[in-house]
Amino acid sequence: MARWQFKDETPLDVKVVATVFFVALLLVLALAWGIPEWSPRVADSIHSVPIAYRGGTAYFVQPWLAKAERDADWLAAGSGAAVFLLFLVHRNELERVG
Repeated sequence: MARWQFKDETPLDVKVVATVFFVALLLVLALAWGIPEWSPRVADSIHSVPIAYRGGTAYFVQPWLAKAERDADWLAAGSGAAVFLLFLVHRNELERVG
């Protein structure tokens, strides 16, 4: 199976944006697993923001966690698009190996 790699060293902008993308993706996955695992299904004074998951189940989280989940989704999508665009910008520096 063939793969793609940079002819020389990987550009710094690709390294930084790809790292941000993978960290954001891990955060999204951790939140998608952790919120249904540990959050209550009934609102209380601390857990006041509902987040709907598969099957229509709503879990209640703290406001800062709801904002973090929303921001992590946008960060993962935006940085994923940025990685794609950076690969287009640096396409002349890529070579196919194998």
